[in-house]
Amino acid sequence: MYLLGGEDGFVCNPQTPRCPPYFNDVWRSVDGRNWTQVTASAGWSPRPGHQCEVLLGAFVCFGGFGLSPDPANPFAPANPMDIQISWNGADWLELAGTASPPWNALGPADIKYDFAAFPTYWVNGRFRPSIFTFGGDRETFTPFDPFAFEKVDNDVWRFGLNWRNFFR
Repeated sequence: MYLLGGEDGFVCNPQTPRCPPYFNDVWRSVDGRNWTQVTASAGWSPRPGHQCEVLLGAFVCFGGFGLSPDPANPFAPANPMDIQISWNGADWLELAGTASPPWNALGPADIKYDFAAFPTYWVNGRFRPSIFTFGGDRETFTPFDPFAFEKVDNDVWRFGLNWRNFFR
């Protein structure tokens, strides 16, 4: 089993050296008790609330929450728009072009976190390696947005790659 990224709290804490307290490390275990670090820093930005699924033998990681790096606008949407893949958990490749960003996002405000996902290989009786996502949050926790609660989704999306073109 693998553990990929995550968080140690949701906001900055003066007691910890990390601010924000997010990770992009990768760990693996064969028994759930003894863990080996695959990498301390994967090829994607530290984030909580993302998903990593295995599709055709590769990790596919996307989504997650990001804090605004702009002190003048601390509630600006900053969710990561990338899709990252890896075959070993240590070496990562960012997908570009038509494969990215997920959910047809036009900007960081459209990227979800805390969503459910699962991979499948068959869609409507055809071999179509895909990852389905369900719901998710897009809130930015701004106290100035009285409609932030409306940015919790209950939709379903299918993400699929044209793997024949990808492996050329």
